[in-house]
Amino acid sequence: MFLRSTLRALASVTLLTAFALTGAVPASAVEAAALAESERLNTLSCGNSGAARLFSVDERSGDLSQVGVPSPSQGDSEKPSYSCGWQGAFDPATGLSYYPLLESTSSVPEGRWTLRSVDTATGVSSQVAEFADDTVPLGLVIDGDGQAYSLTGRSIEGSFVMTFDSIDLRTGELRRISQLDLGPTTSATLTIDRATGVLYAVTSHGLVGTIDPATGSITRLGGIRLDDDQVIPAAALSSDGSLWFLRRIKDVTPEAVQLGRVRLADLQADAGAEIDPTYVATLTSGGAPFDSRSLWISTTAAPVEPSVVVPTAAPQLAETGVDTQNVLFGGFAAGSLLLLGAGTLMAVGAVRRTQV
Repeated sequence: MFLRSTLRALASVTLLTAFALTGAVPASAVEAAALAESERLNTLSCGNSGAARLFSVDERSGDLSQVGVPSPSQGDSEKPSYSCGWQGAFDPATGLSYYPLLESTSSVPEGRWTLRSVDTATGVSSQVAEFADDTVPLGLVIDGDGQAYSLTGRSIEGSFVMTFDSIDLRTGELRRISQLDLGPTTSATLTIDRATGVLYAVTSHGLVGTIDPATGSITRLGGIRLDDDQVIPAAALSSDGSLWFLRRIKDVTPEAVQLGRVRLADLQADAGAEIDPTYVATLTSGGAPFDSRSLWISTTAAPVEPSVVVPTAAPQLAETGVDTQNVLFGGFAAGSLLLLGAGTLMAVGAVRRTQV
């Protein structure tokens, strides 16, 4: 009960930072940022309007497009009074994404935490596991080998602490790697650079650092400049080096979030400094403010262009006294077999590419 109430508080109040960032540098000139064609920015709704909904986010405008329909997690007979999807992660090995879900119902008013999978192309979601009351993953990340990690809120001797854990995506089992010194009320989220495999942690007050998956040790890079009443619940790194994040402001009713962006290169250029971010837009759904605790990037396989087989021109035959009609027929038959063979190889290659 203590942990659940603490986490609900984390969702609605400003968190105290445990890190002191020094200096300030201006953000680099704003460039037109766009995700790669194979990348999609995803978010989940958070609030009192029924089951959490999946949306794709337009990184240029902040426009939201709902994907599919919400999947019931508590049963059709019991509509959630509160439902919030937290930081999700994409698994390149399976093409599915995973996220923690907090839902409250009349029978479980204090809330119930589960691990769910979702296909970001269709919105089809299913429950994987239910978490114990004293362990709740607030941010997930999955590396290129399918190994998943979590920043987990835990209740230890009556206090709220954050730990870095590995997580089994089949059972939801959490295995602690280390306890993080983030302060008594500071949350954090995870993301990954797919090109290098490096994991990054982003705290609720904007500290950005790399995290060693073997030890959970965080190496600080810098920070995202925020006002005292602002927090970051989620962040995602795209292939062009843009760190996208959601910014929430406390004491705003109804709650709303903004989509922001900084360049990872700017953070790396002056370690320990704060970067002024670029804000794209305030997220809205149907004209109403949109609240969320999740932001992650999923990818789709790039389409494979079929090969084109160009038949060679028939050779010109010299006057040799050979029956040219038979030669041409034989050449046509042989050429047909070669083309058929090439087409068969193309088909097999396409199947293999599809299966990879």
